[in-house]
Amino acid sequence: MSEKFESLQGDGYPCVIAELDNKIIGFANASPYHTRTGYRWTIEDPVYINPNFHGKGIGLALLNEIIKRSEKLGFRQMIAAIGDANNSASIGLHLKCGFEMTGTLKSVGYKNGHWLDVVIMQKALGEACTTHPYKTDHPDILF
Repeated sequence: MSEKFESLQGDGYPCVIAELDNKIIGFANASPYHTRTGYRWTIEDPVYINPNFHGKGIGLALLNEIIKRSEKLGFRQMIAAIGDANNSASIGLHLKCGFEMTGTLKSVGYKNGHWLDVVIMQKALGEACTTHPYKTDHPDILF
């Protein structure tokens, strides 16, 4: 995981970790939603919490921090792809953070002998789609 986080951070994506007694009990990060250039302002937000620490507000704190950092970095949309339509805790967490339900992908995951539906949720970040995403004072941006 540390290699994954280093790679994401090196590419400009935020990562946060929750620790207790020098043990990781949860993490969240922003990662590319899609690798094609047109989607570079949209990110996905994996959030993982050790099951022994569910219901303690750790996921809420991590997700809120990732949202805040992502907005500061100029990202415009955040997508949650929740890998089980029955995961009411993850759906509830995202609703608390202002995500909206946008759809369900039927039977696209397979885990533990069962086909899973994936719930798609979305949150607008910062200026969302109201302005051009590029900063014109950035020397590396070409129009």
